[in-house]
Amino acid sequence: MTETAPETVPGSTAGAAKELAKPLPEPAKSLLKLAHAFDNPGDPMGIGSGAVAELRRIQPEAGVLPPAFWHLALPRIGEDWIGNAVQEKAWATVVAGMATMAPGAHARGAAPGAVLAATGYAEPRFVRLLRAEGDTLAAEVRTVCLWFRNKGRAIDWLEFGRFVLARSGARFPERLDPDDAAHHIARRYFRELTRTAKENDNER
Repeated sequence: MTETAPETVPGSTAGAAKELAKPLPEPAKSLLKLAHAFDNPGDPMGIGSGAVAELRRIQPEAGVLPPAFWHLALPRIGEDWIGNAVQEKAWATVVAGMATMAPGAHARGAAPGAVLAATGYAEPRFVRLLRAEGDTLAAEVRTVCLWFRNKGRAIDWLEFGRFVLARSGARFPERLDPDDAAHHIARRYFRELTRTAKENDNER
C-alpha cells in the first residue's frame, strides 16, 4: 500500500486534519476517515458512545447491519467501494473491529503483525487469522481486535483494514490481493519474533 501521510496522535483534531490533507489512495483514504471518526470527539460527524456500542455488536456474517453503520460508513467510504452486499459486509467487519478497539484504535506505523508478535499472540492463532476468509474472517478479526483492546495497543488501521478488505472476497475498483495482504502482515509478525529471539539470545 502506497501512502505518505505522517504519523499523528490518535484523537488529535489538528493531527487528523494534517493527515487527511495529504492525498491518499483508496482504500486508505476511507479507512483513515473511519478511524478518525472514532478518535476525534471534536468532529461534528464523529461517533457517540451509544453508536460505538452498537457498532461493536455488529455481526457482519449475519447480514443485518444497524443504522449506526450506515451513518458512519456512507459519508466516509468512496461510493465505488461500498456498492454491494459483499463490499458492505467487508466494511462492516472493519468498522466492528475499530469499534471494538475504540477509543485509540489507530496509530500510524504500528504494524499489526509486529504488535501481535510483541504482545505474545500465539502463532497458531495468528495463522488462522492469515488464512481466514468470508464469515470466518469476521470471527477472527473480532478475536484479534479484542486482543488488541485487552493489551491496550493501537494498530495502523490503514494496513489492517486493507488486509480485512482483501481477505473478504469482495471485488473493489482496485484489486486487493488477499495473499499479498496476508504476506505483508506475516512478514512483520515473524520479523518481530526473530528480533525478540535475537535480543533474548544476546542477554544470555
